[in-house]
Parts: sequence; C-alpha cells; structure tokens
Amino acid sequence: MQVKLSLTCDLAQVPLKISEVLDERVNITKEHLDFFKVGVVNNLHNGKEPTLTMIDEIDKFRKTLYLLDANLLEASQILTGYVQNRLPQPEGAPSSMSGQSFDNEQLQQLSEALEKLGEKTNDTSSEG
Repeated sequence: MQVKLSLTCDLAQVPLKISEVLDERVNITKEHLDFFKVGVVNNLHNGKEPTLTMIDEIDKFRKTLYLLDANLLEASQILTGYVQNRLPQPEGAPSSMSGQSFDNEQLQQLSEALEKLGEKTNDTSSEG
C-alpha cells in the first residue's frame, strides 16, 4: 500500500531531514544485505543447491537495492535544488529577509521531492 507523506521543515533543516531518510534506507539495506549474504551467497558458496527460496531472496534484494537507488536519486535532486537556492542571487533579484530567494515553483519542487522520498521510505520501512 502506498502512503503519501507531507513533510514540512525549515529550509535550513533540509540536509538533516535528507540524512535521516537516507540513514533509515541505508540501515534497511545493510540488514537485508547481511540476511542475503547468509541465506544465499554463503549457502551457494558452500555447495548448497539453489532453491526457489534463494531465487526469491535474490529478487527481494534487487528490490531493496532499487529502493536505495531511488532514495539516493531523490536525495541528490533535493540537495541539488537546495544548494542552487543557497547560492548568491544576481543583483536585482528579489530576496527574503535571510538574503535568500525562493520562488513558488522551486519551493513546490522541493516539497514534492521530499514527499516522494517520504513515500518510498514509508512504503518499505517494514521490508528488509
């Protein structure tokens, strides 16, 4: 089941929120990697015949890697937007009280990317 999450935070908190999401995904992947190594790689290395369960575990691990890759891509996109928006603005550009300028489209893109990242993390937090 897919669940859409909305995350609101101060712009300065974006890197921290991204690190939290990535940390969770990396931990899930590491746990699954350990299980995969024991259940599939070591068994095959020790001469055990392949089983349907092993094949299923290979597929599950591929999905885990896909989700990690998707989270990494989204984090990269969010942080790219974040960094670009933190760069000094050209003279004459409107600025906020903090000296940074963010138009509605940029804020919407960051918000949507954070929502997608939260969706994927929530969808798979029980996998592993």
